[in-house]
Amino acid sequence: TTPAAPAPAPAAPTTPAAPAASAAVAAKPKFTIESLEPVQGDEGQFIIESSREDQKYRVVRTFHDFQFLEQQLFHSGQCLYGYILPPFPTQLNSQTTESSTANGRPLPGYGRFVSDECQLYYWLKHVLEHPMFGKSGLLDPFLTEENVPPPGKITKAMGIIKSIQDTIDSRKYAHKDCDVFFQKERDWCIKVHELMQQATESFNSTINARHSLSQVLAHLSAALSLPVGDNTGLNKIALQTNLAFSKAIDGYTEYVEAETIQSASTLGAALLLWTRYIESEKEMLKQRTCLLVDYETANRNYDRARYQRRPEIEEAKVQAERAFEKCSDTAHAEIKRFQDMRKKSIAKALSDYKASRLNLAKEHYDKLSTICQQVADELKVIQIPPV
Repeated sequence: TTPAAPAPAPAAPTTPAAPAASAAVAAKPKFTIESLEPVQGDEGQFIIESSREDQKYRVVRTFHDFQFLEQQLFHSGQCLYGYILPPFPTQLNSQTTESSTANGRPLPGYGRFVSDECQLYYWLKHVLEHPMFGKSGLLDPFLTEENVPPPGKITKAMGIIKSIQDTIDSRKYAHKDCDVFFQKERDWCIKVHELMQQATESFNSTINARHSLSQVLAHLSAALSLPVGDNTGLNKIALQTNLAFSKAIDGYTEYVEAETIQSASTLGAALLLWTRYIESEKEMLKQRTCLLVDYETANRNYDRARYQRRPEIEEAKVQAERAFEKCSDTAHAEIKRFQDMRKKSIAKALSDYKASRLNLAKEHYDKLSTICQQVADELKVIQIPPV
């Protein structure tokens, strides 16, 4: 049974005119990624083909290389308040248990269904197209040098400290925003993230159902091709009939598998990507709200401070004000860019999903028609001997 479609998402809040940073949004990326494919027979390695102006590059990188690049770009101590970070895949699908198709090729995962190279491709593409991250000097050796030094250790935030900090930040996030635009964006983000999760889970259920159907059909086809008893008399006729139907089921199984893969790689990949991307926007808005609370706290401390401590507290107030205003200016431009990119990406994914389903249906209609005719012809020549 196909799951019910979620309620329509509310319209995104109107974005005011972006500051001067919007000029950087239109700048052409330094690199353009052409393709990202897994290395055959070597799990966890990927071939990246990219270009810069008229020059093309082809390098091989491991998933650990991607992790280290992500750490250097986003988690090396630099202040990235106001930026919506492209979501990075948490782990490789090859590290989890995967189902396989009848011919032994792993079915792309969405969770299991969106493939590793698809997730990494979108992450690297959005990093390269970002007006700030795309200009990073870390990308040059990553995309152009065949032999790079081994990546360093991947550091993780300490569990209990991160948990305490997240709890404090969550309490600050409930604080009402003084800017109407950011308050509306925060409300929109919370509602749409919930709806996107529902849409992703519903589409995931549909893909899982089609994948399960392909497995059942493969088992049925294998069962029909097994001989029963000796290959004489009625047993021979039963086997010939079963083999004819087995061929037809194999043809339909190929269609169901191709449909599953195409659905996951078009609309499925987009839903998963933008569900995670909205989580990144929520994180950015939470950081800005924390800066707002710190700024308001600094103002109150300044008003209550004694004369002797005024210079020290005034300096803290000025620093909090600068950090908050810089984050707000950056966030304005980032939200405008994010919303434009989201609308175009989802519209393209829906268009690709529709086109792929139509093309696949036409292709397999002709193929199944031919198979059905072959089955009919084979059944005509089967003669049942008299009892």
